[in-house]
Amino acid sequence: MAQKSIFEGTVEITTNILEKGCAVACSICPQDLLSNKYQKQNIRHLSFEDFVNILHKIPKTYRVDFSGYAEPFLNKNCSKMIKYTSDAGYFFCCYTTLVGASLEDVELLSTLNFSREKKCPLHIHLPDKEGVMPVKITEKYKQVLKCLFEKKIIFCGFYDNGSCR
Repeated sequence: MAQKSIFEGTVEITTNILEKGCAVACSICPQDLLSNKYQKQNIRHLSFEDFVNILHKIPKTYRVDFSGYAEPFLNKNCSKMIKYTSDAGYFFCCYTTLVGASLEDVELLSTLNFSREKKCPLHIHLPDKEGVMPVKITEKYKQVLKCLFEKKIIFCGFYDNGSCR
């Protein structure tokens, strides 16, 4: 017997649309399939105000996924949007490479209720040797990852080219 989902559905939030697609360009992301649809939009970054208006049209029986088309944290308001979603009582998750995230973003993420039971992860896609997740590893990126590991966020999963942890 199939397990019943605890959500009626999910809504994927794309926080930004970059002119040439996602700056990270992970090979597992279907950029080519999405580019033509997204590039016709005039908005490049989802404003916090527009996000709030959209969110309140979504039933609370749906999970709000911060993922899709481009790295969520390339929008400077991403963590603020996730926190607002949590505070408003929605189920939520985030799939990210953390490119664009700051130490302040990690601090805020560490205060949120990511949950294994509710299938609401903070899922980090790590850079890998094969270049599937071609993240440029800068000192800032290393600091963000180190801070994230130190926070020991509940239900934070990691993906590195085929294996989840």
